[in-house]
Amino acid sequence: MIYVDTSVVVSIVVPEPQSPTAMAWFARAETSLTSSWWLLPEAHSAISLKRRLKHISDAQEAMARRELEHFIKNAVRLIPASIDVFKLAARLTGQHHQNLRAGDALHVASAKISGAKSLATFDTVMARTVEMNGIANVFNHPA
Repeated sequence: MIYVDTSVVVSIVVPEPQSPTAMAWFARAETSLTSSWWLLPEAHSAISLKRRLKHISDAQEAMARRELEHFIKNAVRLIPASIDVFKLAARLTGQHHQNLRAGDALHVASAKISGAKSLATFDTVMARTVEMNGIANVFNHPA
């Protein structure tokens, strides 16, 4: 099982510099993808930000939201965040030297507690943190 981060999912549904990498990786992924339910509001927020910054049009925003919902429904198993996930995320964000944001800490903690062996992310801070916690980043260690 591979835990997938919002940065990868957004790159699949919205054109970004990392989109070709994300789409090629997804096309050859041979295992199921998992993420926390946190993916849903975080991805919608990222799409809204792209619209507010005028990186995408109204039509592109609407299409991205439809593609996001379709992708999640068909390709990602969403898991709930337990109290243990929140406790681990709090410990991770308490390590100031890691510079980990709360939302990213939720993803790292969810991946760790769900037993993921690898995580797909384009976020360099998250990638460093997951590797320090015994989880490989698929973009450094292709699955």
